[in-house]
Amino acid sequence: AELERIVARHASDSLELGRLRRLFDACGVFEKATSLVDKSRARALFVEGGEVKIMDVPSGAVRPLLAADARVSGVRFSFDGKKAVYAADDNLFLFSLENGGLRQMTSFVRRPATEPRKSTDVDKWFQDQQSELFQVLKRGGGALGEGRGARGGAGGPGAAARRRPYALSENQSIAALELTPDESAALFSVSESVPDVKNTIVPNYVTRSGYVEDIPGRPKAAYSWTRAGKWGLMSAATGEVRWLDFGLGDRKIEAFFAGWSPNGKFGLIQARGDDRKDVWLLRLDPADGKVTTVETVHDDAWVGDLGMTSILWDPDGRSILYISEKDGYAHLYRSSVDGKSKTQLTSGKFEVRDARLSSDGRKIYFTSSEAHPGELHYYVMPAEGGARTRLTSRGGQSESILSPDEQEIASLSSHASTGEIDRITAGVYARLFRPKTPHPKHPAVIFIHGAGYLQNAHKGWSTYLREYMFDNLLVENGYTVLDIDYRGSAGYGRDWRTGIYRHMGGKDLDDVVDGAAFLVGSCGVDASRIGTYGGSYGGFLTLMAMFTSPGTFKAGAALRPVTDWAHYSAGYTVDILNLPQADAEAYKKSSPIYFAEGLKGALLICHGLVDTNVHAQDSIRLAQRLIELRKENWELALYPAENHSFVNVDSWADEYKRIFKLFEANLKN
Repeated sequence: AELERIVARHASDSLELGRLRRLFDACGVFEKATSLVDKSRARALFVEGGEVKIMDVPSGAVRPLLAADARVSGVRFSFDGKKAVYAADDNLFLFSLENGGLRQMTSFVRRPATEPRKSTDVDKWFQDQQSELFQVLKRGGGALGEGRGARGGAGGPGAAARRRPYALSENQSIAALELTPDESAALFSVSESVPDVKNTIVPNYVTRSGYVEDIPGRPKAAYSWTRAGKWGLMSAATGEVRWLDFGLGDRKIEAFFAGWSPNGKFGLIQARGDDRKDVWLLRLDPADGKVTTVETVHDDAWVGDLGMTSILWDPDGRSILYISEKDGYAHLYRSSVDGKSKTQLTSGKFEVRDARLSSDGRKIYFTSSEAHPGELHYYVMPAEGGARTRLTSRGGQSESILSPDEQEIASLSSHASTGEIDRITAGVYARLFRPKTPHPKHPAVIFIHGAGYLQNAHKGWSTYLREYMFDNLLVENGYTVLDIDYRGSAGYGRDWRTGIYRHMGGKDLDDVVDGAAFLVGSCGVDASRIGTYGGSYGGFLTLMAMFTSPGTFKAGAALRPVTDWAHYSAGYTVDILNLPQADAEAYKKSSPIYFAEGLKGALLICHGLVDTNVHAQDSIRLAQRLIELRKENWELALYPAENHSFVNVDSWADEYKRIFKLFEANLKN
């Protein structure tokens, strides 16, 4: 449910990508994807048009298995491969592929939903008027906040009357639902909203109804703990529930199921403390419900995306492999099932990502940045450790997939078409774009990537496609452009990642300012003609640059910027700054709104009005602050139909024309 919520609203949002990646890894999505195909890789399950279907992989023939009135999710093969497992209406179902028998394996019940208000002729008149006036509604684009809800249902096939029902209260939901390998019970998690958590509301102005409509938003950073969860095992025969004790005392955690062992004896659960400083790998024995700790990762700052990921079982079920950042860089480890014996399989100042085992368990295939921090390659090594063999040879960035028979690799590579990758100070990498014919005034622009924990100075094609094109347009107009992997960027190990702990806009901004000095000292740039721009976290750093280093930057464009971290979401912010009520100093040092009096250059702020991630309130609050400070030479552009990442070409064109005009007027004239 959490993945679906984020995908629906923030899939293209740079600030959410880190959390999204962590959720995918923690939930084992990529590993579970293999359960859509049976162990022989001869059959595949999928959902299409509300029906569960099965495909014969060699021939491609597809036949329907069953149709459900309720929304079906989590379809996969059972542990023995003879049945299809799926979830609907908060319950787990088992469908026999041999005789078509259907069994409901759990008995969760809840109160029926209230009836929605019926549409009227007046509503239709306003809808027609809106469609007539606004092109964005005709195209179906914009951040309209519509069509995001899951399809409801009246309940799946009836549960056996003999099974005791478990009643879910109005504020409870099922967050995890897994059938045990022996099909005797279901592992589940009940998530319950925490009282007194106040959610934000984003007003949506351009709607089909013609009325301003509210989009329910996230809580602010002070609410780190929004849902409490507990885990249990429900008997498929009786409905009896056994609650699990993780042995973590009263620690508040969020937890994810990470897969059953190949022999079906154990399950793995990954848990994360609400203070973001601890992650645990827990082993569950479904026979008796006992939970033991296999591994613990602690970080005095926060455990990052690679702190515990790519959790794998050996084929014999006797050991577990995983990637951890325990020694300062993300590396491969092997642990015994009881957690008493651990071996580090790789080491060095590079990162290992995306590991998988060969089918016989004798080899590990993985992606690594061993060759260069900005270059990813595919490797293989013995499962017990030893020499690594690089399997990809082309430079740049590569994304590799092993063929089912493990004889070939499909590799998608990308290379930077323009720009060099230079080390501009000790340890800092950047893309450098040099114009063939520099403008006589020798202006320059520094692009600041978003997300914070993201790498952009790599050797492949940038995922910032529009910004990459705009950087090239600037170069064609005589600008020198620098795109820097400042402190906190991904790809450079734990110390680099946590360099911004308790002070965003500190060391990361120092790197940007040092980049400006490099442009002057090594590229012939006029020190009085440097601008900067960026979106999301890049917009935040642009504001910090304009407010706290005004002598460095003559002009800046802050796009969808965070202006006050106390108003952003806990999922990202609390990792780095702790809770605002517990560490107010960190928030004050890190929030541009406290430094607005320092503005001297020309500032452009652009923000989508229906931004459900960094709310438009951030930029509007900053605008009021600038007004009260009687600052001049700044402007705020609002986009009524846009979310955090714009989707309409008209909006993109308007925004980048404004940025280009800002630089032309202030860096050349």
